Amino acid sequence: MGHAGALLESVDVLVEDAQKTGFGLEATFGLLWASDNDNFAWICHESVTAPMAMITPRYATNTDGVFLVWLNTLDQARDIGHSLYRSTDGCVWPATTGLEDRVVTDADFQSNQSQMALAVTATLDLKADNGIFSSEDAGLTWQTTEILLPERLFLSVGHGKDSAWATAVWYETRQAWVYRHTPSDAWVEHEVLLDDKVDQDIHLRLLAASQTDSETAWFVVGPYGDNQVLRTTDGGKSYQEVFATEGDIIDATTDDDNGLWILVSGVELWYAQDGETFQYMSDAPTGLGINWAREQLYIAARNQLETAPLQASPDGVTFQPLMSFSDITGVRECPEDSHVTEVCTDLWYMVEERIDASNKINEDSIDTGIPPVSDEPGCGCATRGHSGLIGIVLGCIGLIRRKR
Repeated sequence: MGHAGALLESVDVLVEDAQKTGFGLEATFGLLWASDNDNFAWICHESVTAPMAMITPRYATNTDGVFLVWLNTLDQARDIGHSLYRSTDGCVWPATTGLEDRVVTDADFQSNQSQMALAVTATLDLKADNGIFSSEDAGLTWQTTEILLPERLFLSVGHGKDSAWATAVWYETRQAWVYRHTPSDAWVEHEVLLDDKVDQDIHLRLLAASQTDSETAWFVVGPYGDNQVLRTTDGGKSYQEVFATEGDIIDATTDDDNGLWILVSGVELWYAQDGETFQYMSDAPTGLGINWAREQLYIAARNQLETAPLQASPDGVTFQPLMSFSDITGVRECPEDSHVTEVCTDLWYMVEERIDASNKINEDSIDTGIPPVSDEPGCGCATRGHSGLIGIVLGCIGLIRRKR
């Protein structure tokens, strides 16, 4: 059915934090964006995807309100050969220049220099070189860095304090690498030794980079359903396991005190104030994405299970609902010749139908309530008894997202 008619579910929280003028909720059916304290308006995924595409785009934004969106694929993109798009107004979404015929798997703006951005690629072609690409004009054009290599699939990239980080794997040789860059040094590669006893493909992705220490970052490693968090405090030279779960670590974020929050399998929230000793937050709602901003933890809560798809908490204990999908005002107001107006307007009725149907289900279930939920941690998807639905959603959106 495509995105506009997709099951209503929140995916991640997108915040333009420095100027505090923009706030977004990534959802299965589009990007919901609120500017200048307005209500949320809808930007359909079909503004950058092919019709009926199933892949869920991922977004990043800088302090100037520029958006980047990438698809992790070429065959479901709006424009042939382009997997990365850009917008300065949320209305017109042209493809960027310099990454043609490359599959972009992650992108990130540098928080203190809004024109600087990084992207990584994982084009599934044995003849393709993949690597780290940089932009000095807020993602309009891209250039190769010194890291452009064969037999590498780059999975993640992000910025920390005076540093940038990226990860890559090569499944055929069961190898994984971390890359680090600082203003005074070129990119440096460090191989991360993987467990050779595991038969499944092992992934290595950046979870979060410290905003107070340029040599500290956290990574998630492991096959699906068996993840560990590794922390480095020496710039990637060595690693310490600080967390393990029989589940999938799907998102993470650091707070103002450099504490680390992680989401496991969409059902468990954990917090480590010191970055290594984790506490299970039993009162948190289930969710698929988190982001720390404006002195609060925001969570993209499970619409099918929770009271609201966007909630916030100052401490991970008490959460306040912030909006419902019924609050969406409609398609974002844009010029008539923009991608959003031309494509999204004719699709809005499908979103309205889904919202109306969801509201009716919620009204009919008032007497019965949400299905019983176990508060026992450590069981991954099975903890809440909704592993099938969670698995479907995670399979569509990709499993790991990194936050500053």
